Amino acid sequence: YLLLIFDNNSRCLCLTNALNKDDHLAKRAKTIPSVDDDLFYSPEDIAAPDFGNDENVPFVAPDNWLNDICTVILEEADLGESNSRRVSPIALVRCSRGGKTRAMMEIMTSIRQRNNSYSILYISLNTDTPLPKVNSTHKQDPLAELCIRIAFCALKNGQPGNRQKFEEFSETHSVDENWVKCWLKQKKCILFIDELNLLQESMDEKMANFLKTNFLLEEGRGLVFSSHVASISRKLATFMSSPSNREVITSALPLIPSLQTARKKLEWPNLSAREALYLGLIPGLLVEKKRHREPTTRREQAVQDYIQSIGDDTEKSVTLLLSTLLTGNVDSVDKHLQELMTADIAQDDKTTILRWIPFHMHYVLKQISQQCLVVPAETRDCYTAISDLFQQFAVAKGQSGDAWEALFLIVLIVRCLSSKFDKNVLPLAGGNLRVKYNIPYCGSDFFTDNPKEFIEGIPEDGQSVISIYYPGSAKIEAYDIILAAWNSRGKRSLYGYQLKEGKASTKGYALEEYFQRSFLIRGKASLKKNRVKLWSAVSDSDLDTFFGESAVHWSAKAWKNLQVG
Repeated sequence: YLLLIFDNNSRCLCLTNALNKDDHLAKRAKTIPSVDDDLFYSPEDIAAPDFGNDENVPFVAPDNWLNDICTVILEEADLGESNSRRVSPIALVRCSRGGKTRAMMEIMTSIRQRNNSYSILYISLNTDTPLPKVNSTHKQDPLAELCIRIAFCALKNGQPGNRQKFEEFSETHSVDENWVKCWLKQKKCILFIDELNLLQESMDEKMANFLKTNFLLEEGRGLVFSSHVASISRKLATFMSSPSNREVITSALPLIPSLQTARKKLEWPNLSAREALYLGLIPGLLVEKKRHREPTTRREQAVQDYIQSIGDDTEKSVTLLLSTLLTGNVDSVDKHLQELMTADIAQDDKTTILRWIPFHMHYVLKQISQQCLVVPAETRDCYTAISDLFQQFAVAKGQSGDAWEALFLIVLIVRCLSSKFDKNVLPLAGGNLRVKYNIPYCGSDFFTDNPKEFIEGIPEDGQSVISIYYPGSAKIEAYDIILAAWNSRGKRSLYGYQLKEGKASTKGYALEEYFQRSFLIRGKASLKKNRVKLWSAVSDSDLDTFFGESAVHWSAKAWKNLQVG
């Protein structure tokens, strides 16, 4: 039999087949509201959303960040689509609990103050208006999920923060794109969508065209969305691309501008530079850490989903993941782990890149080393070493040099595992070399301070292997790290590294009779590379290149600048 749905004026709005008479039709029937009903505010009358206690936490950002992002959003909204210019949506991408919602709140408030001719529509796919669970009886309709939330944000007495109210409304009302279009009329507005990534799997061309048609093509319309993952921008752009490519502008969310500012605004007087760097300089994570409620549950699920997804290609997948510490390549990061990273903009070509957050990557590598038992034990030892070194970086005492050594070692191990060698710091050749940490060693005293004695404990024989030796606090005289590399013919080469957190020079000469090359790695390096007592002193720019896209922002130079700023 048939189910007829009528509006308040007895007009038939929907004709649908009912499967059987036991289907509880009365309960399932939904009303399509009229845009002229007194139930809804007009777009220009919608009040600012209530974010509860977030307003009690100071907003931490560089001085011009809010002004600059609002300028970009308004410039895009003021444009009309033309053959020469495609209007772009704005993406705010960062890890879970990274401050996306708070940044969006500040942006909306600022835009209202700068240009009140725009209506601000805010919808969320999480928190108080979450998506229903997808199962065998419920398939996600991304367009319908957006439309019902747009209607709810306009609902009078809707109590935007009331989850029960939203569920009652969504269970009894049906809203489609025509309703939204009629309700918007010709009003100027900017739509803000929080956590659009939650629709990434079900996103389709129909949903993308709805956003494009109603919030991009017309002059006076804008679209801003937040996401845990950077890959959603490319997927959305692909669906919106016809008839021509449409860029999604990714805006880097603010980091703390200085240690002094963070200490004052967050009321955290003893916050250290390296603690801030360990948390990625992300205000949201710093706030959560101060409140002793670090976001661990979602992180645990993300890591488990990643480990389950990589299957038999575990070592290859993890190597690709590690390489992103250097490259920032979005395509090389599994979708499950993207939400544990933060997005930024490459300075050279303005593309979106991903950067690691030490706090999260410490945990990721620890879990991989413990759970991915199909990976050879020696490789898992390297993963464990990276995780432990992240911890050493976080807790090292100031000026001890331990944090500087830990950071350099993290990158050195990653470069060896991913075969991304560097002519100025790691001048090896070839690929597919096994990498080991602190093994093999056949000497009687691993913690000797005599370099000759230590070297005698490193086997002469080997093949296609790299071994990295770091005795830790028991320093070999003049050398902090020793790297041994055996090529495919079994020839061994030794490389030594001495690390200085500041600009101090070395006191002793390099031992050329033992080492192929010896490198002096200084936190405050000289502008040009040079030779100091037979050591190759690495230049500032070469060291930045060696650290790669992520670690360059955690270096000794970075934490010194953070303290000065």
